[in-house]
Amino acid sequence: MSYTIPMSYPMAGGDGEHSYSQNSNFQRGIVQAAKLLVNSAIEDMLEFSYSSGTCNNTFVIADFGCSTGSNTLIATQNIIEAVKHKYHSQYPNHPLLEFQLFFNDHVNNDFNTLFRNFPPSREFFAAGVPGSFYNRLFPKASLHLGHSSSALHWLSKVPDEVIDVNSPAWNKDSIYCSGVSKEVTKAYVAQFQNDMERFLNARGQEVASGGLLLLTVAGHTERTISSQTYGSMMYDILGSCLAEMVEERGVVEAAKVFVNSAIEDILEFSSNSSGTCNSTFVIADFGCSTGSNTLIATRNIIEAVKQKYQSQYLNHPPLEFQVLFNDHVNNDFNTLFRNFPPSQEFFGAGVPGSFHDQLFPKASLHLGHSSCALHWLSKVPDEVLDVNSPAWNKDSVYCSRLSKEVTKAYTAQFQNDVERFLNARAQEVVEGGLLVLTIAGDTERTISSQTHGSSVLKDSLGSCLKDMAQEGLIAQEKVEAFNIPTFNPTIQEMEAVLQRNEYFSVERIESSLAADTVPLIGPALLKPLSKLMRATFGELVREHFGDDIVDSVFERYPKKLSENLHALKDKQKNLNIFVGSITEREMASKETIVISYPMAGGEGEHSYSQNSNFQRGIVEAAKLLVNSAVEDMLEFSYSSGSCNNTFVIADFGCSTGSNTLIATQNIIEAVKHKYHSQYPNHPPLEFQIFFNDHVNNDFNTLFRSFPPSREFFAAGVPGSFYNRLFPKASLHLGHSSSALHWFSKVPDEVMDVNSPAWNKDSIYCSGVSKEVTKAYVAQFQNDMERFLNARAQEVVAGGLLVLTVAGETERIISSQTYGSLIYDILGSCLADMAKEGLISEEKLEAFNIPTYNPTIQDIEAVLQRNAYFSIERISSLTSDPKPSISPSIVQPLSKLMRAAFEELIRQHFGEDIVDSVFEHYPKKLSENLHKYRDKQRNLNIFIVLKRNSCKA
Repeated sequence: MSYTIPMSYPMAGGDGEHSYSQNSNFQRGIVQAAKLLVNSAIEDMLEFSYSSGTCNNTFVIADFGCSTGSNTLIATQNIIEAVKHKYHSQYPNHPLLEFQLFFNDHVNNDFNTLFRNFPPSREFFAAGVPGSFYNRLFPKASLHLGHSSSALHWLSKVPDEVIDVNSPAWNKDSIYCSGVSKEVTKAYVAQFQNDMERFLNARGQEVASGGLLLLTVAGHTERTISSQTYGSMMYDILGSCLAEMVEERGVVEAAKVFVNSAIEDILEFSSNSSGTCNSTFVIADFGCSTGSNTLIATRNIIEAVKQKYQSQYLNHPPLEFQVLFNDHVNNDFNTLFRNFPPSQEFFGAGVPGSFHDQLFPKASLHLGHSSCALHWLSKVPDEVLDVNSPAWNKDSVYCSRLSKEVTKAYTAQFQNDVERFLNARAQEVVEGGLLVLTIAGDTERTISSQTHGSSVLKDSLGSCLKDMAQEGLIAQEKVEAFNIPTFNPTIQEMEAVLQRNEYFSVERIESSLAADTVPLIGPALLKPLSKLMRATFGELVREHFGDDIVDSVFERYPKKLSENLHALKDKQKNLNIFVGSITEREMASKETIVISYPMAGGEGEHSYSQNSNFQRGIVEAAKLLVNSAVEDMLEFSYSSGSCNNTFVIADFGCSTGSNTLIATQNIIEAVKHKYHSQYPNHPPLEFQIFFNDHVNNDFNTLFRSFPPSREFFAAGVPGSFYNRLFPKASLHLGHSSSALHWFSKVPDEVMDVNSPAWNKDSIYCSGVSKEVTKAYVAQFQNDMERFLNARAQEVVAGGLLVLTVAGETERIISSQTYGSLIYDILGSCLADMAKEGLISEEKLEAFNIPTYNPTIQDIEAVLQRNAYFSIERISSLTSDPKPSISPSIVQPLSKLMRAAFEELIRQHFGEDIVDSVFEHYPKKLSENLHKYRDKQRNLNIFIVLKRNSCKA
C-alpha cells in the first residue's frame, strides 16, 4: 500500500487562546448554515434501500479535514440527526441504526484535543484516522457518507512553479494566489485540480456504491479574482505583518441545508453499501414435513420479500432465493422433493436434523420460518414417565393441564426446547434477520382438555390404546409409559422464554383463534380427522408399541372418535400464536465512566515510547504463539459472493510506542500467510487496524510512529476497553498485550478505612492480606467480564481474541515476585516523603495502584462463566527471565516506572510531587537491589478465545 507523503498543515492544537478550537467560529457558521440543506435533502429525496438480506445496520461516516474543534462534531451530528430522522420515518419498526464516525486529518493534527471534545454520552462509535485525505485511508466500499467542510481548498503542497525563481509563475510579490498573475493562477488551478482528482479517486475506492460525498469548499465567483474578495484582505494583511487573524462567526451554518438536501435527494441505502455483492436471500423452513404446506408458506415469503426488494431496488438485479427445508432425519424428503414445482423460483435443499440443534453455518440465514412445528418437544419430559414422580402422567397420553405437576414438567421441557431452538437460530440467522413462527397454543385461563378440539382427538387415541391394553393386545405398562411429546403453550409461557433469550427482540407476538369448525362437526369429519391423526402420530405409535399394532389402533380410531364427536361442540376454538419479526436484540451499550491512567506520552526521556522494552519482550515472545493460534484456529468466512475482503483488527490498550505496531504486524503476517495458503488464487486481504486506548492517551505520538509505507488502514479509537467501542460484529480479531491487568478503578473496599480490606500498609495488592486480595480478584473478574461482554458484541462469530495478561503463578503471592519490588520501592519513596511532610499521610493511605496480576485460575473462573467465547488456549508465557542483578538495571527500571505511573502519581498527589518521587526512586532502588535474589520470576498468561453464539 503506497502513500504519497503530503505536506502537513495542522491547525493550532489544544484549547488555548490561539488554538483553532477557540478560533473557528467562521467555519462553524458554514457548518450551521448547511443544516437546513441537509435536512431538506434527506427528507425530500433520500431513498433507503434497506434489505433484510443485510445483517449490518451500521452507517459509516468519515469527516475529512476534521481539525480539533467542535465544528466537526456539529457537522457530523447534523448528518446523524438527518439520517436518523429519515430512516426512522421510513422504517419505524426496524432496529435503530448504529453510527461509526471516522475523524480524519493530518498526522500532526491534535487528535488528543479532538478526542477530549467528544461528548461523554455520544451516540456514535468514534475513531481518529491520521493521514492526508489525498491518499487512500479506508478499505474498499467501507464508507456510506463522506463529509468535508472548509478543508479541500488546502492543497497537498504549494505548486512547484510558484516558488521557482526561474519560472514565469514565481509568486514573488504575494503569499497566496491573488489571481492577478495568470501564470500563478494557472499553477494553483492545476495543483487544485490534481489534488481534487486524487481526493475523488481515493474516495471512489472507499465509498460504497450509492454512497455520498458532501463537500463544502471555500471558493469565489467566476468573474472575480481572489484579490477582489474580502477574504483576500486577510491574506494581504497576513502577508504584510504575519499577524494572527480573527474571523467572525457565520459560514458553517450556510452549508447545513445543502448537506441535508443532498442526503434526502441522493443517498440510497443499498444492500451493496456494506460491501457485499451477494444477492442471494436464504430462507429456512423448520419442521417442513413432506406436503405442499411448506411450499405454500415459502412461496408466500418469497413473494413478500420480492415485493419489498423490488420497491426499494428498482434498477437492481432480482434476488435469487435459496430455500432450505428442514425436518428430522426420518422425514420423507423424497416425497417433499417430488412436490417441488417444475419451474420453482428457488434453489431447494433438504436439511435433515433436529431444529433444536444448530443446522446451518453462522450468519447464513436471512429468514427462518416454522409453522405448526415448535409445539413438538425434543422428548417427553422424564418426570411424566417416572412412576415415582408426582408428575407421572398415568391417566393421560398428553399434557391435558389437569395435573399441575404434569403441566409444570411439560412447560419446563417446552421452554428448554424453545431456548435451544433460539440459541441455535441465533448462530444461523444474520444480525437483523427474521424468525417468523406460528405455534399451536392455549389460552391463558383454560386447560388443554377444555380448549382444543385436538384434545378430543388425543383423548380418543388414548382411549383406543387403553381398550387394546384391556384386551391384552398391548401391555398396560406400555400404555402408562406412552405420552405424546407436544405442548401447546400460552402466550405468557412463550413470552417468558423469548424474554430470557438475549439474541432476539420480540417485534410482534399475538394470537388468533383458529377457524370455527363447530358448524362442520358431523360424520363427514371422521375420516379426515382419523387420517390426520395417523399421519401425525402413526410413527410415534410404531416406535413405542411396534409395527404390528399401528393398523389396529387406527382402524379402531374412527369409531372411537364418532363416540366422542359430540364433545367437539363443547370445546373452545383452537388458538394459534404468531411470533413475527424477531430481530437480533439491541444489547445495552451503556457506557461506564472509567478512570484513565495513560502511559507517559511523547518521545522524550521519560516517555513510555522510549521506556517499554520490557513490554516489547512480551510481544516478541508471544509471536510464535500468535502465529500458531492464527494458523490453527482462525476460520476465514470467505464467500465467492462477497466483494469485501477487509480483515479488521483492534488492539486494545495500544499506548503510544512501537510495541502495538510490532504486535499488529505479527498478526497481519500470520493472517496473510494463512489466507494465502488457503486461498492462493484470491485477491489479497486488505487490513484495517483500530488502535484503542484511553481518551488521554497520546495518540499523536502513536500516529507519528506509523511507518509511511504501512500495509494497513489505521484509526485510533479513544475510550475504555471495558465499554463498547465498535459496531456489532465489526471485528475479526481483537488483541491486547500487557493491558488487561489494569483496572477500571481501584476496588472501593481497599480505600475504605472501615473495611477489613482497607489496604493501609501497601500501595498495591501484595497478596499478604486475604481481604485485600479478595477485593482485587473481584475487581479483576468484574472488569474482565465487562471486557468480554463488550467484545462479544463487536467480534464476529468465529473471530478471535488474542490476549497476553501479566500474571503470576498460583502458589506464590505478589510480594514474592521480583516485579513486586518496584512497587515496594515506589511505596517506600512515598512513605519517606510523607514523613518529611511533603505529602499527607492520609493521601498516602488512600493511594493504591489499580493493577492486579491474576493467576491462570483467576482468569479461567471468569472465562468459564462467559458464554460468548470458547477457550481455545490458555497457557503461561515465560517471556521475562530474571534481570541481571547489577546497577545497570537501575535507570531502565526507574524510567519504566515513571513512564507507567507518573500520570497516576500526578492525578493523586498533584503535579508538584512527580519529579521529587522519581528523583528519589533510583537511589532507593539501588539500596534494595540485593533483594532481587530472593524474588520469583514473573509470569505472563497467553489466552486465545473464539467468539461463538451460544449462551450457557
